[in-house]
Amino acid sequence: GSLIPDNPTLDHWKLALGFSITNADGTVTPPPFPVMTWLWNSVKVGGISAILIVALSTTSAYAFARMKFKGKNTILKAMMIFQMFPAVLAL
Repeated sequence: GSLIPDNPTLDHWKLALGFSITNADGTVTPPPFPVMTWLWNSVKVGGISAILIVALSTTSAYAFARMKFKGKNTILKAMMIFQMFPAVLAL
């Protein structure tokens, strides 16, 4: 046995990423898990979340910058204090 294979291929990466493999004898090996579907779902959730967060933060930033309301300074100071501590402390 050798550590270096005789015919190196990337077939194991195809299976790991969710693509099927056609073997030398013509049989098709299906992927064990739908990894690309999972990845696409993550991209969709992340994209939608980012768009919604930008829309919400833009409107709230406009409200804090232009409008006067009771408790505005308290909320702004509280947000600044929250940013002083790392997120790990919230765990």
